[in-house]
Amino acid sequence: VICAAGAEPLPANGDQWHEIRQGKLPKIPQVLSQDLLDLLKVMINPDPEKRPSAVALVKHSALLSTARKSAEQLRIELNAEKFKNSLLQKELKKAQMAKAAAEERAQFTDRVTTRSTAQNRIARLTGKKMNRSVSLTIY
Repeated sequence: VICAAGAEPLPANGDQWHEIRQGKLPKIPQVLSQDLLDLLKVMINPDPEKRPSAVALVKHSALLSTARKSAEQLRIELNAEKFKNSLLQKELKKAQMAKAAAEERAQFTDRVTTRSTAQNRIARLTGKKMNRSVSLTIY
């Protein structure tokens, strides 16, 4: 929990380890609420009998901030998230449609270019407004 709060990894031994064993919290770079600091101090209490059980930890007020929210507040937050989600879905559809349109334009341009190039080659081979020559070989 202390590492999750932003402290350095706990030492395996040494002076810092002994300080923690004596119930002194290591330096935590983040500003934490007094309630959470008290919980951390109780959790590292040198006397195991004074440490909270798992059930007590789950019910501790520092960890119940989201459980305190009313159903109405949670409903409001859920609706806000749904709204954000719908906006993002609309943006995604627009981006997909724009991409598909760009690909279609590129394919159309390729087809037009290919067709006009092929027609130009035929025109150059036969000559403009001229009939093809017909060769007959009679034996």
